[in-house]
Amino acid sequence: MPVVSESEKPAPTHLTGPVVEQSATLPLSPSAVWTLLTTAEGLSTWYAIGGGAEVEAEPGGAIALWWEQGKVFRGTVGICRAPERFDYRIPQSPDEKLDPETTTLVQFKIDPVEGQPDQAVITVRESGFTQLERPKDAFTASSIAWIGAFGLLQQVADRLATMTE
Repeated sequence: MPVVSESEKPAPTHLTGPVVEQSATLPLSPSAVWTLLTTAEGLSTWYAIGGGAEVEAEPGGAIALWWEQGKVFRGTVGICRAPERFDYRIPQSPDEKLDPETTTLVQFKIDPVEGQPDQAVITVRESGFTQLERPKDAFTASSIAWIGAFGLLQQVADRLATMTE
């Protein structure tokens, strides 16, 4: 059996400890929600407001998010299964090295609403706070951030739905 160094071990795909979770039912199809989640243009409308995003929506792809110039959060895409599942690991500080000790796991799930092809439920779960330097602060910051982000996501989805009717 080959020996694997710590730096070569894959990051876990599920983390224990406290989890931030937020859900919303959107008036958009799962594929339209997928576009808002996995493209630079989509993320910039509701999540990376005032900054931007870069996304390689494929396993092992890169994701970069920024809100202020020069403060880039660079992560790695894990699961990418259109239009239902998108996961990535991201550091808690800008320009921080991508390391399981300094990152959290962000998992998105998109579910169709039965009988409503133009509606979808999106859920985000963020975990991995216990190994961080300041776990309570990171958990609180992420909790607040996802509440705000999902409020913006709901507004964007509502506007897009009225534009397509």
